[in-house]
This record gives sequence, structure tokens and C-alpha cells, in this order.
Amino acid sequence: ACESILEMVDMMDYDSVEMVLDQVKAYRLPKEDEERMQTMETLLKKLDWDTMEIDMIIVALIFLLAIPSAIFTEDASIKSRIIGALVISVPFFIIGEISRIFIRKKTGEDFRAIELGDTILMFAAGALLGTQAIIVSAFVGILLAAIGGIAYKAVTGESKLAFGPYLSMGIAIAALWGGSIANWYIGLFADKMQ
Repeated sequence: ACESILEMVDMMDYDSVEMVLDQVKAYRLPKEDEERMQTMETLLKKLDWDTMEIDMIIVALIFLLAIPSAIFTEDASIKSRIIGALVISVPFFIIGEISRIFIRKKTGEDFRAIELGDTILMFAAGALLGTQAIIVSAFVGILLAAIGGIAYKAVTGESKLAFGPYLSMGIAIAALWGGSIANWYIGLFADKMQ
């Protein structure tokens, strides 16, 4: 189901995403997976698929969820959550500000290569997920956006692409498997160093 959802998000096919999410509800999932699927569904349904603006209320809720998550779970330490909030959002902010200068100079338009909403989303998600998972979510989101962007440009000829939906999918994947993916990746290098 997750692979299908990823493909549909790449194509910006919200109706099919909704259909898959509804089909998943027919199955009994372990409680943890069921909660994660509900979170993914909530996040995907709250995205503005028409104008591609990130709803700041959802971003604020993600950030606020970091508080009970820090109190009631051991998923990430407070230090990991603070670093997680900054490790991706600060570079995104810097890239956005620097790109704004070049884009304005070249095209006369005033926008950023990485918009502020994307930066704030990664700040909030980093506070919730912690360092390892937010790094995984950024890499997954960037990879999905690259694939989706190539397909989008091939079909439409346009270069502008909404980054938020891809980052949201990366966040959802990292919420489900971020620690496992990070440990697997780190293990690749640990094995070679021994």
C-alpha cells in the first residue's frame, strides 16, 4: 500500500491515494501500524493539493505533538528532537534565502527554491521525529521530489514543483521506518570500517 501511495503522490493523484487509504482500512493492522496509517491519512488529506500551500495549522499540530511524544515515548531524546528541528530546517532556510537572490536576479520573480512553508514543516517534523528520522525523511522527500519533478517536467514542461507533498511523504515514511532505515544505512558503513 505504501509503495502505491508513493507512486500516486509522485503523480499528484490524490483520488487514487484516497482510494488506497480506504482499501487499507479493510485490513486489520497491528495497532502501531494502524496509528501510523491514520497519521499518514490525516496529513495527506490536509494538504492543499490544488494550490500546494501547506496548512500552517497542520504544521503547528505536528510541532505540538512533539511535546506529548517527548513525555510519553522514548522514540527520541530531547537533544535529538532539538537537533532534529534544526538539522534540515536551517539548511533549507539558507538555501531558500540564497536562491531567492539568484531567482530574483535571473527572472525578476520573488520566490525561493525551497519555500518557507517547507522549511517550517521540516522544523516541526524534526522536533517530533528526532535527528535520525528527520534526516531520513528529508532524503526520501528529496528523492521522491526528484523523481516526481522529472516526470512532471516531462509531461507539463514546467519546472516549478510543490515540494511539500514529497516532504510529507518522506515524513510519513520516516515516522514508520526512519529508525530502521537510518540504522541500516549506518550499518553499511560500520561493516566496511571493521
